[in-house]
Amino acid sequence: MICTFLKQSRSGVGTDDYEGGSVCPHLARRAPCPEALRSYEQAFVEGRASPSDAPDCLKTLGLVEEYPGCPNHYFAVPPTVATARATQPVEQEMADLRESLEATRRHFAGAESAYRRALQEHGRGHATITGVQEVNAVLDREVAACTQELRTVRPVSRRPAEDLQRAVGREVGVLRRGVAMRALYQETDRSHPAALAHFRHVLALGGQIRTRDELNDKLVICDERVAFIRVSESWGTAALEIREPGPIRFLVSAFDVAWGRATPLTDQSIETHRPKITSSLQKKIIRLVVEGHTDSVIASRLGTSTRTVAEHVRRVSSQLGSRSRAELGYPVAKTNLLQQLNVSQEKEPRS
Repeated sequence: MICTFLKQSRSGVGTDDYEGGSVCPHLARRAPCPEALRSYEQAFVEGRASPSDAPDCLKTLGLVEEYPGCPNHYFAVPPTVATARATQPVEQEMADLRESLEATRRHFAGAESAYRRALQEHGRGHATITGVQEVNAVLDREVAACTQELRTVRPVSRRPAEDLQRAVGREVGVLRRGVAMRALYQETDRSHPAALAHFRHVLALGGQIRTRDELNDKLVICDERVAFIRVSESWGTAALEIREPGPIRFLVSAFDVAWGRATPLTDQSIETHRPKITSSLQKKIIRLVVEGHTDSVIASRLGTSTRTVAEHVRRVSSQLGSRSRAELGYPVAKTNLLQQLNVSQEKEPRS
């Protein structure tokens, strides 16, 4: 019997390459066809199956075998036995790969020890780390090893969402372990919806956040033990790892000075920080923008110029941290601005 399983599989690896009870690892990934399952069940009930009743896929998968000394007579093999035979080569390969992985790690462990000794004994307390994955891996490791305090400076207000998400993961992990954390952000982040959501989470876990109009550069200090500063325009491209006590003390002092001059961020200040809608015209413009109207349509409806409409949209977008007109609806909804506009409109005197 040529079953649909074998017909579908003949375009791939053939069964002639496998001997005895061995199973083709490619074909073994496919389930037997319906007619094969019926033949398999019948073979169990009757105790044997003739060659015509034993589909090729059952033989290939090792679910039927010939009786010893009785050619052309088959018996059904329990699925657990066939599965064990099929998966044993894969499991062995996985075990070999795990052993190879552990051996590789052991080889590099010696180099890591030598590297740490060189830093301590010969005074070279810095190293340049290059590559996005490499930089993130080192930062993840060192932040996870923090036991006393994590200090961070993040001067870029409009960083990618992926960067912010990774920072959230690191900082939340530190706070949940009971480690202190102080973070400096730019003042403009107070109007950035994604940043505000992160701030609420950090504050709820006991972290401290302050903001300043200007900050020098990105900085991460773990326990006054190791510090990281960027050495390229992109934080993920390259970072300088510093372990020498003198430079770390300088960076800690610079951070503490900036911290003392920064403005604390609290839950109350987040809730009260709302965009300022300065006129009735601006309120109407924002409502029409969210409804999806173009500048020309809004200008026509309100009896003003498209330039005026564009300028009002730009001002509100800047306050909300929106990078484009298409993104404006989300921060408006997040800050409940439309509800505020509706309330204020109801209070306006009708003519």
